[in-house]
Amino acid sequence: MRPRLGSFLGMLALILLAVSCSFPGQAPSASPPSPPPPSASAIPSPTPPPVLLLLSTTSGGPLEEALEAWANARGWGLDVGLAGEADVAGLLAEPGLQAVVVEGTEPTSSALAVSLPALPVVVVDRENAAPGARTSVVGEPGARHDEAGFLAGALAGLVSRTGMVGLITETGGRSEPVYIAAFVHGARYGCPGCGLVTVPAGEGTAEGMAAEGADVVFAVPGPEADSSLSRMAEAGLWIVWAGEPPPAVSAEQVAGGVAFAPDALVPQALEALLAGASGRAWPYSVANGGVRLAGLNPAALSPGRQRILEAAVEGLAIGELDIGVDPVTGEER
Repeated sequence: MRPRLGSFLGMLALILLAVSCSFPGQAPSASPPSPPPPSASAIPSPTPPPVLLLLSTTSGGPLEEALEAWANARGWGLDVGLAGEADVAGLLAEPGLQAVVVEGTEPTSSALAVSLPALPVVVVDRENAAPGARTSVVGEPGARHDEAGFLAGALAGLVSRTGMVGLITETGGRSEPVYIAAFVHGARYGCPGCGLVTVPAGEGTAEGMAAEGADVVFAVPGPEADSSLSRMAEAGLWIVWAGEPPPAVSAEQVAGGVAFAPDALVPQALEALLAGASGRAWPYSVANGGVRLAGLNPAALSPGRQRILEAAVEGLAIGELDIGVDPVTGEER
């Protein structure tokens, strides 16, 4: 017998109702809550760019130019603080500071070593400075004043046309015995037959020097050297200098000179410290480029004579040319 359709539909409805009660539908899941925005203190600060600091008494010059080129090559910046104007404490606390160069000014190397024990420090031309674990010293002590004096003498001898070379002493500078002895040897190298006219600073006159036949003159570096050379230049004598060119003498009257070059050594000293080497002394010498010829005047020195002078530089650099004097005392050896 066939079941009634209404009974069948009623049974189907009951089954569906049971199924829906046994497996309830799940409510739609809610989206996870958004994390709170980070606070300002949690945002990392950008890393400051590396900086090299130069503390100096002057602005510009070969050393600053060399350090700017060195810093640019490494992707660093260069800050310059002038003595008497710079906030040294503020500069030393600048973020990103990686190394310091001090040229002829305070603070001393020992003070910097205490303030910045982990940073490389290079001190330039400070006679009483001493190397430390992270501090190197360029120039003094140990600079080869004998080489500077010898090259000045060789230059003066090659410039002279009268066969007489002038030398001004007692200028109040350091290492005078070394300069005098080395200059005499250099003059003989440049002009074996030349005579020497020697006068103390403040006593000799340009007229007296010229009367003795001298046509070129050199003064031992010292406080009285510039004024003495200025008077000699006014009388038409060629001027030879060492250390720094005399500011009151016109370039046309200067035959040339011998310069001390910290720009050749400071980058080397920085590289060594940054590579982990201990601090040490880097004294000026011809061999390391710290003593070199400067401002040679072609009106005073012919190309042939200049080649003779350059041969002397090469001989000193490779150790084949012996000056013949003790580099510390100036005594003959």
